[in-house]
Amino acid sequence: MKLEFLFLGTWGFLSTTLFSCAEVKKNSQALTVCSVSANPEHFSGKIITVSGRLESDGIERTTLMDEGCEGTGIAISAPTHFKGEVGFTKAFEKGHPGTLDKRITGTLVGKFEWHPQAVSPKRLLVLKEARNISVVMK
Repeated sequence: MKLEFLFLGTWGFLSTTLFSCAEVKKNSQALTVCSVSANPEHFSGKIITVSGRLESDGIERTTLMDEGCEGTGIAISAPTHFKGEVGFTKAFEKGHPGTLDKRITGTLVGKFEWHPQAVSPKRLLVLKEARNISVVMK
């Protein structure tokens, strides 16, 4: 009886985890910061995949930017744990805090939130995964 319960519990955990990973890949849309910023209502509440340059003040604000639409970005909210967390965190630990002395690029997957009434941030990506994080020191 205990073995059967253990098997069912393990199977339930694994199937939920695999389903969640599959959902991220299946439901995410590969986009640019510019395309999301141009039509935020369309993407609000959806899982998206977006690549760009990460900028940070080194204290509390991190934003995903795109050279194609300078001055427009998507704020990043990093939960306690997410896939690729170690590489994402290490990128910001190199050199000085923030991104003044480095260029960080990558692909982020997360739930996009649009808050048109907010003062800041209006565009927010709640991370589920960080991929292909690259750091080049200036």
